[in-house]
Amino acid sequence: TLLDADLSGARLVGTRIEGAKISRVRLNHARYEAVSVPALGYIDNIVGLSTVTFKPGAESGLVQLREQLRKSGRRHLEREATFALEKIRTRHLLEDRSWIDKLHGVFRLILFEWPVAWGLQPGRALLLVMGLWLGLSIVYAMAILQYNGRSVDTGPILWLVQPTEMEGRALSSTMTVALREGSPVGNVLRSIGWGIYFSLLSTVQLGWRDINVASWLSQAQPSEFVLKSRGWVRILSGAQSIISVYLVAIWALSYFARPFH
Repeated sequence: TLLDADLSGARLVGTRIEGAKISRVRLNHARYEAVSVPALGYIDNIVGLSTVTFKPGAESGLVQLREQLRKSGRRHLEREATFALEKIRTRHLLEDRSWIDKLHGVFRLILFEWPVAWGLQPGRALLLVMGLWLGLSIVYAMAILQYNGRSVDTGPILWLVQPTEMEGRALSSTMTVALREGSPVGNVLRSIGWGIYFSLLSTVQLGWRDINVASWLSQAQPSEFVLKSRGWVRILSGAQSIISVYLVAIWALSYFARPFH
């Protein structure tokens, strides 16, 4: 039995632990290359499972342990095992001499490890979405302040378009409305408000079939209008939309499913 054992930093290379009880065992930074699986009912409360390592090609022991954790319903420990497996696999790719493997490692690092830690921290993706929304709100507000005072020839970089109305009938023509006017203080506050709203629209611009939050938000507006952009603001807004929809998708997959098994 290994109940409550401290195996931090241990080298479990070729170790046979079939039927062993490893509840509450500490595996901080241990090298886990066991060749058998522990007892199914005694694998709870393992500490430091996400920090274990293994040599290239010697991950079968950790894969088997993860399967035992899945069968016993230890979802968080299962996630820790997946994180350890995929993290070390990525490090092995990054340390490889082949530039293709290095590129593959960078791809895995940016798309899966940083956003959700291989499913261990799915909420991180939503925090990144919120961070993008709030951070780019300031960027858009500064763009409104800086560029909406340009001449008519060049025009603003972010503006509002709404249909003109006459006797209650909406005509096909439109009118362009400046997003800032009035006192300097009012300009700043108004620009920040429009920046926050435009950033929110950019965040939820892409959807799935009938699930389009941007369309829902437009229905809640007090009047009918559309925010338009051009130049680098348009490019940045498009990139924000793509990144945000990816982060929401990877959060949903990581939270409700097992995409990395």
